[in-house]
Amino acid sequence: MNNDLNIKGRVTDLVRCLLIKGCSLSLPVVIYSPMNLKTKGDNRVCRVGLDMDDVLMNFVGAFCDWHNKQFGTSLIREDVTSFQLEVLSHDRQEIIECIRRFYGSPEHKAALPHSKAVEVVQKLQTSMEVFVVTSRPETAAPETYSWLKKHFPGLVNRVYFTRESLYTEQKISKSEVCRQLALDIFVDDAPQYIEDVSRTVPKPLLFDSPWNRDFTPNAGNIQRVYGWDEVLHHINLLNDKTE
Repeated sequence: MNNDLNIKGRVTDLVRCLLIKGCSLSLPVVIYSPMNLKTKGDNRVCRVGLDMDDVLMNFVGAFCDWHNKQFGTSLIREDVTSFQLEVLSHDRQEIIECIRRFYGSPEHKAALPHSKAVEVVQKLQTSMEVFVVTSRPETAAPETYSWLKKHFPGLVNRVYFTRESLYTEQKISKSEVCRQLALDIFVDDAPQYIEDVSRTVPKPLLFDSPWNRDFTPNAGNIQRVYGWDEVLHHINLLNDKTE
């Protein structure tokens, strides 16, 4: 089935405005909808896509804090050398359950943005279109919106959930969302997602992390970056070419 019609076969089913219990923001949960996405011809400014976890938010650092309190471990971010969090368990369902519990935890709420992320995103939003494309499921929307409202309020209503991280069904690939958003650049820390996105985004940036340091990209357009200063540098270079 075509990905454009992957969820229940109809566009009206793809975007569901949910008043999620416990969500004080009452914002729409956008999975994916061609009706909501502009083509590049609608706006010639640079269009930037950002992953949320471990690009905007120091997700793994906060998750380690939570796991240590729950299970008496002594993990730090540098211990996590696999994107699948195999340092915790080889049981995928067990890891998924831990992530679900973490979303609702005080540690998630207190997670910090990566260094300089706030300042750089604020700069980008003055002259560019900026979106968040996350593999989180929409069930984590209340916690996601709450955290973004605190640190990145300008991104709260520009979030696309692909469901890839916890589900195997009814998911949308990041590359497809990026294609429909006509993104010029996308930043992600996950090897499999950045390879996927490289097929539809001219400039994919791999955000350096312990779990991707052994990764050698197959796609020639993928560029590794070592922090938000480098992210801004590459975006400015690309923006100069698009103007």
